[in-house]
Amino acid sequence: MYKENQFPLQASELEGQLLGALMNGTENGYDQVSRQQLTKEDFYDDKHKSIFAAIQDLINEQAPINKETVIERMKRNGTLKLEEDENYIAELANKADINLDDIEYYSKIIVDKSIHRKLIIFGKKLIGMASKEESNVEELIQKAEDDLFNIGRKFYKKDSASLADISREVCGETDEEIETYLNTPKRGIYSGFHALDKLTHGWQKSDLIIIAARTSMGKTALALSMAINMALNNKRPVAFFSLEMSSKSIYERLLVNISNVDSEDFKSRKELEDVGKDKLRIGIHLTRNKEKCPIYIDDTAGLSISELRIKALREVRDHQVQCIFVDYLQQMTVKGDGGKPQYREQEVSMISRGLKEIAKDLDIPIIALAQLNRNVDTRNKTDKTDNSPQLSDIRESGAIEQDADIVCFIHKEKVKEKVKEKENGNYEYKLIVSKHRNGETGPIDIVFNKDQVR
Repeated sequence: MYKENQFPLQASELEGQLLGALMNGTENGYDQVSRQQLTKEDFYDDKHKSIFAAIQDLINEQAPINKETVIERMKRNGTLKLEEDENYIAELANKADINLDDIEYYSKIIVDKSIHRKLIIFGKKLIGMASKEESNVEELIQKAEDDLFNIGRKFYKKDSASLADISREVCGETDEEIETYLNTPKRGIYSGFHALDKLTHGWQKSDLIIIAARTSMGKTALALSMAINMALNNKRPVAFFSLEMSSKSIYERLLVNISNVDSEDFKSRKELEDVGKDKLRIGIHLTRNKEKCPIYIDDTAGLSISELRIKALREVRDHQVQCIFVDYLQQMTVKGDGGKPQYREQEVSMISRGLKEIAKDLDIPIIALAQLNRNVDTRNKTDKTDNSPQLSDIRESGAIEQDADIVCFIHKEKVKEKVKEKENGNYEYKLIVSKHRNGETGPIDIVFNKDQVR
């Protein structure tokens, strides 16, 4: 039975050997350590933590690493207090006798032991929390998932790959596969908006796409229309995280869109004719078929970036989701992500950076909706030349425009705001691709049909 402060899963002897080898200047030794993502917290012995921290400082300063420089650095760090510590460091350096391959192997063992210890502590902590009857079960499960994910973060990070390996992965191994690659257009996940897909070649894997607009401009309708096109027409499973609307509301908006009926008639039911009800019946049965309409909705309010990371990983694993929508970015938080930043702009920047990391880690596009600030409305009234949204108009923008691979704005042309309508009663809008890291930018004409939420 595990007891406090009693860890059989430790390797103090190997830790000392590893540190001694690093102080002896084993060629490329620290590179091998870095490959295993070894940190000072992975060491069991507190003295070893301090020694490794000093070595890391010397690496960052591009200073020579030996027992003398390590001792001096530890003095500056305030972590060397006793003469016997100096003797211990010298002893480690003098008796170390391991080669480059040993360093990588020893590092892996130390990391593995560290993770075992963390799992033991995690299990003990979980038992303590679960033993309290007043504990909220949902919060308990969420906290457990967060802690477990943080323990296993090392396994989600990739090592570098050679250009040769990347080439084989991208272009194929054989001459035949290379020819196929050369003759196959680059395609991502099509949005179903042909002009947009022509410009972007579809949403690409690992991209973060921001779709921004002022309120009531149809951001959610556009995202839902894309989700339907992807899932229904192209059989690409998608996940829709709605932080503002309930899953039932999202479902009914999807149903109206799919069934092609008037939303006001749908709400009242009284104005629905038999044809409309027949369309809705077909839509209801279609949405109940997971293979024909693979859309997954999560309406967790106040979702944090760490919660989204766990949920997104689960959606990809369990449902093979190929694209994720977030409605909308500024509704997210960083609770449970290492402390709340002082300013909201910093928090939003952390969220946008986190979304980009999730897109890269899961290798899927993430489409996040965002609010524009009031500058757009002010400029619409004063600027007679260009009243279209700009990157700086994204509310609490922070690093959003930097992290995003593509930024699109939904914009209603000023001259069309008053009267101009098409014959079917739908106003014209523009989708402006303002930033495209790997391609062209420009405006695209779209139509927002508010009656059918599409």
